[in-house]
Amino acid sequence: MSEFGLIDSFHIDKNELESLTKQECFVLGVEWQRILEITESGNQYKGLVHIENVVRLAKMLTKRGKKFEFSPVYMKLDDNTIDDSWVQLEIK
Repeated sequence: MSEFGLIDSFHIDKNELESLTKQECFVLGVEWQRILEITESGNQYKGLVHIENVVRLAKMLTKRGKKFEFSPVYMKLDDNTIDDSWVQLEIK
């Protein structure tokens, strides 16, 4: 029988996700797992991640000794507002 255990803390002990929906929380978890798999494969990565995951991803990457950088991304929406909910993550 397989044993299950905690890979890492998701760092949500202080109600950090309280303002998000269950669906948004699920997306953050999937994104975190995707970045973990990329990290463990040893591949470099450059792509967008949700700003709500920056601290968790930084802790996960630091714990694994990875060099990384976050850069702001501002996307203009159809109604001319700016969406600043994404950042670019580069894992070197």
